[in-house]
Amino acid sequence: MNYHNELTLDGQKILLQTDLSPKNAWDTQRHCHPIFEVHIILSGQCRVEGESQSFALEKRQALLIPPGKYHRPLSYSSDFSRFTLTLSPAPVLRHRLSSFFPDCTSFSINEETARLCKELLLENAGNNPYKSERQHALTSLLAVDLLRLLQIPDTSA
Repeated sequence: MNYHNELTLDGQKILLQTDLSPKNAWDTQRHCHPIFEVHIILSGQCRVEGESQSFALEKRQALLIPPGKYHRPLSYSSDFSRFTLTLSPAPVLRHRLSSFFPDCTSFSINEETARLCKELLLENAGNNPYKSERQHALTSLLAVDLLRLLQIPDTSA
């Protein structure tokens, strides 16, 4: 199930999308997207070919893929799972992200960020009241956490 969420962060609109079904496989050909993509490894390990280098990723690591950068998974372990978030920010935030990260970049995530991903997956699997509202709140927190982990300053910084 795809989940869409539009947020305003630092005065800029950002559209977030994620597939909230469990991701225990990663089988796709070399491709690129017109938006930012973040793959968060929740368990196991994988190897991903970015446009100019290969990345070995494991639990509590993530890969940021900027728009227009070709990539493909090369391999993954049997205990592999990931959470994928796409970001389509307004032009000012898009430019800021692109200037900080012109190429694919791996980074570590903290336990809180991993917990938010897992909570989003659990919320999607349940049928609780106010499900959409909770997903919106969790996605908002996740987006802010990722921008902080990537050390993207807001305009007040």
